[in-house]
Amino acid sequence: MKTRSLILLCFILLGGALATKVWLSSGRTAEPQVHREPVTTKEAPVIVEALPTRPETEAPIVTVEPAVAPPVVAEPPRPNPIEWIQHNWKGRLRTVTINQAVEIPLMIDGETVGSAWIDEASKLPIHAMDDETITVEYMNALHALPHASTNIRELAEHSIDRAMQLAAQPHAPNTAQPVSSDTSNASNAPVHRLSGTFPNKFPLFSWDKVPVYKMFGDGNGLTDAQAQFIAASTDFVCFEKQHGSGQYQTVEDGTKHDIALLKKENPKLKALMYLNGSILWPNGSAVRALFDTENERNYYRAPIKKEYEAWAIKQKDGTPYTRGTPRFKQFFMNIAHPEYQQWWVDTAVNGVNYTEADGIYIDAFWIPTFLMKYNDLTEDDSNKARKVILDALRAELGPDKIIFINQGNAVGVLLDGGEGFMFENYKPETCTPEEIINDWKQMKIFHDRGKLSVWRIGVNNTGDTKEANQEWEERSEELATFWTAAFLIGAQEYSYFQYGWGFQLYKGGALVDYPEFNKRLGAPKGDYQQESDFVFTRSFEFAEVWVDLQNHQARIDWK
Repeated sequence: MKTRSLILLCFILLGGALATKVWLSSGRTAEPQVHREPVTTKEAPVIVEALPTRPETEAPIVTVEPAVAPPVVAEPPRPNPIEWIQHNWKGRLRTVTINQAVEIPLMIDGETVGSAWIDEASKLPIHAMDDETITVEYMNALHALPHASTNIRELAEHSIDRAMQLAAQPHAPNTAQPVSSDTSNASNAPVHRLSGTFPNKFPLFSWDKVPVYKMFGDGNGLTDAQAQFIAASTDFVCFEKQHGSGQYQTVEDGTKHDIALLKKENPKLKALMYLNGSILWPNGSAVRALFDTENERNYYRAPIKKEYEAWAIKQKDGTPYTRGTPRFKQFFMNIAHPEYQQWWVDTAVNGVNYTEADGIYIDAFWIPTFLMKYNDLTEDDSNKARKVILDALRAELGPDKIIFINQGNAVGVLLDGGEGFMFENYKPETCTPEEIINDWKQMKIFHDRGKLSVWRIGVNNTGDTKEANQEWEERSEELATFWTAAFLIGAQEYSYFQYGWGFQLYKGGALVDYPEFNKRLGAPKGDYQQESDFVFTRSFEFAEVWVDLQNHQARIDWK
């Protein structure tokens, strides 16, 4: 009986065990198997969980790798604007008395990245300061940063606009390369520069009003009132060939005196000294030394000394060529003659240094074409001579002085050697609609090469019929809107406008207060638009300009 009971109990236990095995194998609540790797270090063990066993009839497991995020490329660090400027713009230092320091926030893409300071009185950036004086670095503009959207936020007072310029035409900053010093191919392809990156020696350019250049001369020099008016109306001037030669004996003394007078009124002002490249104007001491005044004390009637006749350009009969009349003649010199070249460079350098000018204005820098055959010269000889002179002039003047040339269509050696150029427009043929459009294109070339340009209009040379001087002032006022509009259509950064009817102080327009020059202009919003062959428009921040070159009509709507 006991044996049968034991057998029955075994069957019952065996059946329960089988049932339990079947229930467990269903996997409904069973925990997954765990495999533990042996711990071989003191670090926390790594636990790897095994996947549950799947019936063979189920679809195979597809393992999807998690997406890998692309590597984060950090943006290049933005330079501190002030440090960048100080590193790239090492200008001349001046010391002035502190009046009031004004802070300018510097913005990049809406973010304040630094600040700069200007002196409220001088409108110039402050480089460093102490208790009594500030050192002002002549930087052209603090917006010359390597970022397209860089701008300088205006403060409420417009008095600082002339010191800090807004970047009106952004350029692609990340691809801009430093301007190469290699000028071997400079005349063949323009160099693209960041807006505002012009040499520190240039005037501090502003679109606040029409940018004006004044060139004038008077034998008696400037009065205090005249100096105050000119210094308030422009930052860029040139003294003509005869300036101050009556009152101060020589043009060097007159120019020196009045440069100091103007800069006392306007410390930012840049002034050029005049020197003709090939015509002897006997107003300076160095030029007068070439004349023989033993028998004729009037320099305009006297001959040049025998020892200098070899420097002169010869006419057909082999004698020195002169222009004008026997009572008022000008000798033309041969710029290809080595001794004249050295004399001219010495005269220019000594004059600039003595007068404390910011540079030199070179007029008539050529050999008359119709006289070349009598002097065994060619156009190539003329170009080589100009290069020799300009190279020597730059070496002697140093890098901080402006070389300005009266030749608006400058190419080749002139374009490479000069830093500023004038469109003189001294005859009606240069004032046609076609020529004006060509001037605009050339102004753009000068800008892209980092050059200054002056677009000069003398209404007495535009084909007008007025003659009396007192009528010229009235006529210039009548035409001021048209010619100002014509300038603004093509103006670029560092383009200046000279307007009037001559180069004499009283008979030229330098002392006329044209209303168009006192209006607030603002930076251009873009290039000009052409409506027809000779009708153009252009928008500025505070003005809309329209001009019809063919019919001499224009309108400037000031906002």
